[in-house]
Amino acid sequence: VTTEPTDGAVLAQSPAQFSLTFSEPVSPLMLTLVRPDGTPVPLTSFRLNGQTLDIDNPQRLGSGTHVLSWRVISADGHPVGGSVLFSIGAPSAAPAVAEAVDRGLR
Repeated sequence: VTTEPTDGAVLAQSPAQFSLTFSEPVSPLMLTLVRPDGTPVPLTSFRLNGQTLDIDNPQRLGSGTHVLSWRVISADGHPVGGSVLFSIGAPSAAPAVAEAVDRGLR
């Protein structure tokens, strides 16, 4: 999986979208952003573009470390999940915790 932002990236400002590129087409099951305070934000606006999943960022993100978590079904029917940490401005003292990993899209 290739991600934008990349794992560990420190960005100057909040991105307009997130991108996940897989080795085969996927169907999203769960997309969540966890803010530095641990609050999960469901990500429900996305576009499938072949093997790339472009996800709209629903809000301007504040400073600190955020976690983008996903769970998808691959073309061969296997569930695939993962997450990346990225920071806006500077990393948080304690990174966000992704407790919403198993929640699905509604």
